[in-house]
Amino acid sequence: MPTIVVPAAPPRPGLVLTGLAAEAPVSAVEAARLYKACFRDALSAADVAGGDLIVTYPSADRVGTNEDGTGPEAAVRAAATPALSAPAEVRFEVQVGSTPSARLGNVVTHLLREEEVSSVGYLLPSAYNTPRTVLDSAAMKSRSADLVLGPAPDGRVHYAAFADASLNFADSLAPPALDGLAASAAEAEVATDFVETRPLLERAADLPTLLATVSARRRAGRTVPERVAAVVDELGLRLEADDDDDALRVVRD
Repeated sequence: MPTIVVPAAPPRPGLVLTGLAAEAPVSAVEAARLYKACFRDALSAADVAGGDLIVTYPSADRVGTNEDGTGPEAAVRAAATPALSAPAEVRFEVQVGSTPSARLGNVVTHLLREEEVSSVGYLLPSAYNTPRTVLDSAAMKSRSADLVLGPAPDGRVHYAAFADASLNFADSLAPPALDGLAASAAEAEVATDFVETRPLLERAADLPTLLATVSARRRAGRTVPERVAAVVDELGLRLEADDDDDALRVVRD
């Protein structure tokens, strides 16, 4: 298995899922609860996949501290611990870089070049429904491809696995990240492969997919991302169709 990196932020109201709180019928506090649940569900998948796991967090200079003085590392550790089978074995490291692309490039190149790991997986904390089977598939594909991409809606990625440090990471996560990373691989003349598309929760437009996924999987008797589903239930969020134009809107019970 690759070394898997999950880049997290303190689940603080006003810091995470700000677009969701601005447009969806949830408050900033509720958006932070959804973020923490997504992060834990994503982290659980990485945890059971095996291999080394690294959780990265932003510096206090970049995001400040919580109202109670809790710094980013402590806040991220507290959010992560319930999702980990052996918290003491997980590395927590500060993120280095001024942009998401720079932070991705720094951690990937360091692990591949300095620590000589075979491959690095990068799992977004908003990838609430990325099961172990997807991570296993990416690990298998990494044996023959230096870049394995997990697409997400609207040209985003939920996961990426890297086995070559020669990629140019400048602006690689700028929208559309899926094409930007593939372009970096093509420029470096390294092979790219793909795993299945999975959803993210990063903005209000992503919420209907989450709600429909949870509801449909329950009706089918299948597993659901348990932590985020529990928060959805507690908040009473559901989809409702508009009889006039068949548009879907998120409502609360």
